[in-house]
Amino acid sequence: MAADLINPRDYYFHHLKDEIRNNATEYFEELVNKSGVNREENIQTVKEINAKKGELEIVNKIIRKYRGIKGFLIFLTIAAFMAGIALFAYGLSGQTASPTGLIIGGVVGIILGVVFILIITKNVNKKIKEQLDPKSKLESEIAKLTQEAWAQMSPLNTLYDYDLAVEVFNMSIDSIIQMDKRFDTKKYRYVNEKYGFREAMPDRDDESTVLVRSGSILGNPFMLYKNFKCREGTKTYEGTLTIHWTTTRHTENGTVTEHHTETLHAYVDAMCPYYSYITHLVYGNEAAPNLIFSRGPSHASGKDEKQINRMVNKENKKLDKKAKKELTDNDPTTNYTRFVNDEFEALFGGTDRNNEVEYRLLFTPIAIQNELSLIKNKEPYGDDFFFEKHKMINVITSQHSQNFDYSSNPERFVSYSYEQSKDAFIEYVCEFAKSVYFDLAPLISIPLYQMHESKESIYGRDDFDSNYSQFEHESIINEFPKELLVEPTTTTDAIYKARFSEKDGASDRVYVDSYSYRGEPRLTYVSKLGGDGFMHQVPVHWIEYIPVENRTYVGVSGADTSRKEYMEVSQSDPYRSFLNQYSNNDAVYKRGIIAAVLSNPQVQKHFDSISNYFKGIYNNSGIKNNSNINNSNSNNSQNNNNN
Repeated sequence: MAADLINPRDYYFHHLKDEIRNNATEYFEELVNKSGVNREENIQTVKEINAKKGELEIVNKIIRKYRGIKGFLIFLTIAAFMAGIALFAYGLSGQTASPTGLIIGGVVGIILGVVFILIITKNVNKKIKEQLDPKSKLESEIAKLTQEAWAQMSPLNTLYDYDLAVEVFNMSIDSIIQMDKRFDTKKYRYVNEKYGFREAMPDRDDESTVLVRSGSILGNPFMLYKNFKCREGTKTYEGTLTIHWTTTRHTENGTVTEHHTETLHAYVDAMCPYYSYITHLVYGNEAAPNLIFSRGPSHASGKDEKQINRMVNKENKKLDKKAKKELTDNDPTTNYTRFVNDEFEALFGGTDRNNEVEYRLLFTPIAIQNELSLIKNKEPYGDDFFFEKHKMINVITSQHSQNFDYSSNPERFVSYSYEQSKDAFIEYVCEFAKSVYFDLAPLISIPLYQMHESKESIYGRDDFDSNYSQFEHESIINEFPKELLVEPTTTTDAIYKARFSEKDGASDRVYVDSYSYRGEPRLTYVSKLGGDGFMHQVPVHWIEYIPVENRTYVGVSGADTSRKEYMEVSQSDPYRSFLNQYSNNDAVYKRGIIAAVLSNPQVQKHFDSISNYFKGIYNNSGIKNNSNINNSNSNNSQNNNNN
């Protein structure tokens, strides 16, 4: 067991938290140095921008003030004219005994209206106009300075890549936890064959992976992935119909007719697809290989000891009954036995376990102490995690991971301001590391898991059907614009399932099945009894969702190049001409992988030459060789034609 992780929560707060922040700060400054950005120059430019924006806000406040006054005066002008004309006309109509006063009042109203117009045109409009030139000048200066600031930061903005947060995380805790650059086919097969991943977490046609990260804890593999899922549910549609009828009743004064109105409501329930995201962390470990159990949040985080004791006592009464029942039911599959530690038993749960011996091997006194520390303390996330174990596969599903974006999208750091970019980078990296670490925390809290270090080597094998795992296929495919993949009549979101078709050198050819729905308007009449004693047909408009599918072929290839290099090359005409050999649309790039919708999958070969294209432009040091751009294009075109 790693000594540093005897208590994972304490380790984070007493050491790792500061280590990550320091490393993130140093890493960012190294990027700045590499980019050649002049920090002081950019800080000064941004200060000037902010000062100009402050001046502009003052000008805008003055303009808003006088426009408000103008609006009020326009209202008074209209009111004065309307009142004046009305009084004047009524005074001349001869319908009043004192027309003179009304006529005078009308004249006064009209005069006031004229005065208000003069104030608007001579004073208020002048004040507004006086501010328009300074406003325009300030806006122009701000635009110029902002353009200058963007130019200053451009070398740094292009250096941001998808794995910077991973690199900082590895720097901070490298000896214990290691995150991978990519979840490759080798590890995917290893997790399946050795640990039974797909047995525990079957692949579903109504879920598609949009992001995947992987790594290992002392050699034992884990994967963190986010799926976009669709579940068919029910939606209730409402329709209304307003009816009218009359009734008569007799009174001592005669017959009285009464008018009645009622709004009838009718409902239709119909199938409706619902889409959402879910993030899981899956970890493989050989310890306790037959154990199955699950637990969910206890809601104990942040409560005081009295409140926790009440929760424990209440839960333990239920567990006493459960233990007694299972000991006397003569069913060998139910053998629940209470833990000695009442607090752990009540707050952690796991009472659906199938193997008491293996459960106790996992949850030793140190493990219990660690788990309770995570559960009872409110910071950083409290007890927000589900923990499921299916033999050698462990699944953590936490609330904080559902709310966090692990993509490390470089665009989140791009800015015209050095200071804004620095703050965004450091805060994101710290949150990334914290979120990953506390998804792993319930696992590394168990000493037995740290004692089981994976010994089997998987990286010497070469007999893999595909270059990339299904997770990586789907992750990059979800970057495509929707219209390239879905059936044209689709009116909903879509789930994309990647099916491996063929390995071609360094590239994979996959076909993508898109599952979505076409919404068709429907009208149903529902019979409802009205207050008039008659049945009425209430119209209810609803949508029938009809499943539709589409198949698209996609080429997926590695590109041993950075985001910066890809951005530079992908805008060039030679590259676009090269890509047109394979696709009628732009390719997408993420984390060293390029994918494109193939224009002719039946005969299209050698999409992996796209990797060679980038190798022809950048040497091993990442230095651009401009002379090779056209050569690389022509050479690869020739290779493609020959094949």
